[in-house]
Amino acid sequence: MQHTKTKGQVTVEFIIDETGRVLRPRIISASHRDFEQAALDAVTKSKWQPGRKNGKDVRTLVRLPVNFKP
Repeated sequence: MQHTKTKGQVTVEFIIDETGRVLRPRIISASHRDFEQAALDAVTKSKWQPGRKNGKDVRTLVRLPVNFKP
């Protein structure tokens, strides 16, 4: 992505499976379309811990705002 002096926010929704992998990431909203791919890349390349319920790892739906600052 081209460096820009624009700030913005992208909201990404995805599932963290029982092993911590990201499944089905999708953009919910974006202040600038130029930030969408960077937000998806950041989410999918990050390490995540799965949710826990009754002491067991479970799939978890996450809605995460990703902020961009100049």
